[in-house]
Amino acid sequence: MRGQRAAGGFSGRLFRALVIVAVTGGVVAPAVAAPTTAQVRHPEDLFIVDCLLPGKVRSLGRYNKIQTPRKVVRASVHECGMRGGEWSQDLQDNAWALQAWQVQAEAGDAEAMNNVGEIYEQGVRGAPDFTLAAAWYRKAAEAGSRRGQRNLGALYEQGLGVTADAAIALSWYRRAAGLDSEIDLDAQREIDALREELARTRAEAARARREAEAVAGELAAARAELAAAERRVAEARAAAKRQGAGESPTPPPPVAMAEAAVVASRTRVSDLEAAQDRYRRLLGELEAAEAAGTQIASVRAADLVGTPGPAFEFIRPDLLATRGPLLAPVPRAGGSVEIVGRVDAPLGLAALLADGRPLAPDAKGFFSLSVPATAGTTVRFVALDRASRRAESEIHFQAEPAAPVAAVPPAPPASRARPAAGRAYALIVADGAYRALPPLATARADGEAIAGVLADRYGFSTRLLLDATFLDTMRALSELGKQAGPNDQVLVYFAGHGRLTADGRQGYWLPVDADPDDSSTWIPNAAIARLLGTFAARRVLLVSDSCYAGSFAGGELTAGDGGTAAKSRLALTSGGLAPVLDQGGDGVHSIFARALLTVLQLAEEPLSTAAVTRAVAARVAWKSTRLGLAQTPQLAPIRLAGHEAGELLFVPVS
Repeated sequence: MRGQRAAGGFSGRLFRALVIVAVTGGVVAPAVAAPTTAQVRHPEDLFIVDCLLPGKVRSLGRYNKIQTPRKVVRASVHECGMRGGEWSQDLQDNAWALQAWQVQAEAGDAEAMNNVGEIYEQGVRGAPDFTLAAAWYRKAAEAGSRRGQRNLGALYEQGLGVTADAAIALSWYRRAAGLDSEIDLDAQREIDALREELARTRAEAARARREAEAVAGELAAARAELAAAERRVAEARAAAKRQGAGESPTPPPPVAMAEAAVVASRTRVSDLEAAQDRYRRLLGELEAAEAAGTQIASVRAADLVGTPGPAFEFIRPDLLATRGPLLAPVPRAGGSVEIVGRVDAPLGLAALLADGRPLAPDAKGFFSLSVPATAGTTVRFVALDRASRRAESEIHFQAEPAAPVAAVPPAPPASRARPAAGRAYALIVADGAYRALPPLATARADGEAIAGVLADRYGFSTRLLLDATFLDTMRALSELGKQAGPNDQVLVYFAGHGRLTADGRQGYWLPVDADPDDSSTWIPNAAIARLLGTFAARRVLLVSDSCYAGSFAGGELTAGDGGTAAKSRLALTSGGLAPVLDQGGDGVHSIFARALLTVLQLAEEPLSTAAVTRAVAARVAWKSTRLGLAQTPQLAPIRLAGHEAGELLFVPVS
């Protein structure tokens, strides 16, 4: 296991310290060089805090001087001190920060309004006030703050400070994502399109039934003709034998003609049987679509617009669902092949079919069936949800080559090239050799393999930290934030121990120098989220393979890129608020890391973070269930890190 619950909440020097830098009126801190992490000796000095900067002194004429109002910003403790600022390192001691932000908020600063809301949500002196948080988020949202829109939607989703309302939550999420049209209007458009599709489906089904009936009639006639032709062959052979022609090496003309007629009849029957099978599959799919279409009226507009359609993932054979047919090798031993897959239908599954025949998945969406291991066999899967939205996938079996053929890999298509406007950075932290905690057997191998595939397959500029201390980790995160620009993508991967407070409100990463009895030596998720929130990078993805990593989550995902100005701050976690397995993947990697590596290695086209999550989650859930532990990876916005819209894209470059 990669963690356990902590017995208590915040403790130790980390959240007890209150550090004040006094600034007297009319005195300003001297100019200082830009701070660097090399100067930092304590990891807490890299935490992001609300920093009240001294006012600037300006000359008015030769003798008069005035001091501008003090301004609050978010900066690291180290930077705040270097700039002569005032701060509190205890996030619960924030009444003064609230007052400072409120001055800027009342002056019309939308982001300051959002920050006031975040302080109320986190709690002034430890007591959250969700009603005031919602009020300030609303002001920020109406003033155009994407963060405020996102945060207000999260409160509506959870019913905190406002009456829970999924439709209103979705509406604010959509505004944050740059989708300004009304939900009802978009839902009506989709419903109209689905109803038109249902009408076409019914017409096509009626036509297919007529054609299937005609084929059935032709097949019956062809079978009768085949039977008659076989009788004629038997009669011709008997007649030839009676005439003494049985000794001839060449059949007499009557026999040869009868046998040719049998061959032609058998070909005709075979063709018609294949056509009948195609119509059977088609009718199965069309009738299922008709049945699913009758449920459209029961689907709420918010669910229809805010919920994705069904999707497939295949585990055996290990294939990555794409737009085209999936190619699977036929085992040389022959026999049959077991197909194991998962269908994900968030709106509810109306039908699942394999070659037109109904297939029953289990409660988690997993299904399996055996098919003959024959080259050329194609199995077609169709899933329909309650809104009659469909997913289709085909697995085509082909013979395995006798030996691998060496070939020069083709150059990647131009569409795969990473945009010149931005770069991709990855920081991989793999902690296994703990000083005061049980070691993790797979963390090092996980980190090295993830770093390799990101660099070689996806063109990331990677940095690998093995067995990193608290200070090492904070320095690397801070340096990464300064390195990545506004058009860049950033991925942070952590493999190590994690912990959760007894009340379940705060999660932690545990560096290798963590003291299991001193939470001040643990890295709070809130501190990581705040730091990621200051990154200039447009896309940030945090991948955490540790226990209780689900505590990073804050709200639901919403479709929509949000435009070039929108920022994404997402967390892909190996599990929710529960322990996760360290081993069990393949003997070398954790279950989660093995699944992630498999998906990234299989990809032949760009993958969204959501697609990667879906593929990884299917593999992890399948494997962990068979090991006796339900582990389900999750993707969600990082709580209070400034997620607006969009997601990181994995683009293969080799």
